[in-house]
Amino acid sequence: MDQALSKNLARVIQASFENANRLLEDAGYLLEYGRFPTSYALSILAQEEFAKAFLLFLVQDGAVPWSSDVHRALRDHTCKQLVAAIMDYLD
Repeated sequence: MDQALSKNLARVIQASFENANRLLEDAGYLLEYGRFPTSYALSILAQEEFAKAFLLFLVQDGAVPWSSDVHRALRDHTCKQLVAAIMDYLD
């Protein structure tokens, strides 16, 4: 993989991971205030951001080749939720 592409992927992975952590933190705050539906929605979005970071890490590591399918999966909620389910299973 091209070094510039790898460096760019690392920045995107870090940004996705940080965004997921912020969403999860906000979901926790809302949970404390009894805003259960909104807390749940934010936790799902956080889960998808973690899945996106994981998928991009797999691309960066060379375990998954970059393709139009991977690009589509990064924008598709269902695909990211499936990746999150796989991550949960692996854990």
